[in-house]
Formats: sequence, structure tokens, C-alpha cells
Amino acid sequence: MYNIKFQLFITKLLTKPIENKVLDILKGLQEKFSKQNKLFEFKAVAGKEDINFEIKSQDYVATDLLVQFDKKVREDLGRA
Repeated sequence: MYNIKFQLFITKLLTKPIENKVLDILKGLQEKFSKQNKLFEFKAVAGKEDINFEIKSQDYVATDLLVQFDKKVREDLGRA
């Protein structure tokens, strides 16, 4: 079982609309990955300048989730 905890710092202030969009992205990814892996837990808490992640998984799902999160955030928020 992998247990990964990390903090992602954001270079600009996380306004409420941006925070909601980030959390929506994370929720969608969590649903997608939970369907693929029975032993998968994921939690993210957004603050004003950071997002705290905790991922528990039996395989390499955590790495895949982070790559897809990065891609989706760049697509959706890169213009913001």
C-alpha cells in the first residue's frame, strides 16, 4: 500500500471560483480512478496558496492521477 502526502503551492492566489474549479477537477479524477482501483483513497484540501494531497493506493494510481491533474489544470486554468 502506497501512502503519499504532499503540498502543492500555487503561484497566484486561489480565489473561490478557481478553488472550486480545482476541486471539481480533483473530484472527477477521483471518481475515474476509484472505479479502476478498489483500494484507492484520495483527499485534497485547498487553501489560499496551496493544496494538500493525501493519496492511498495499492499500485501506481497516485502517479497517474498527478499527471492527469497537472494536464487538466493547465488546460482549464492556464488561461486564468
